[in-house]
Amino acid sequence: MKSFNAIATAAFVGASLLTAQPALAACSSREVSYTSRVSVQFSVTNNRRYPVNVVWIDFEGIRKHYRTLRSGDTFSSSSYLSHVWIMEEASSNLCLSNIRLGAANQHLVLR
Repeated sequence: MKSFNAIATAAFVGASLLTAQPALAACSSREVSYTSRVSVQFSVTNNRRYPVNVVWIDFEGIRKHYRTLRSGDTFSSSSYLSHVWIMEEASSNLCLSNIRLGAANQHLVLR
C-alpha cells in the first residue's frame, strides 16, 4: 500500500505529486468519479487536532459524505481506480486534500 501525507497544498504518492486544493478554500467537486472495475483499498488517518470529513464524489459530481474522523481515527474502504475523494474540516468544510485514486492501494495521512 502506498502512503502519502496531505499538507494542505500537496501530497506525495511514491514519486508522483498529487495536487490538493489550497488550504482555507472550499473543496471543489468539479471532477467526477469514473466507472471502473479495478478495485483498490483506500484509507485516511486523521492526525490533525480536529474532525475531518471524508467525502466521495460520485459519477455525476455529487458529494457523498462517508465518515467524520476524529483526531487519531482511520477510515478504510474499498474503492475503485479513478474515484475522487475529498478530505475537509468538519466544522467549516475547508479543503485539506482531494485525490483521484490510482492503481495502487493508497493511504492518506492528514497532518
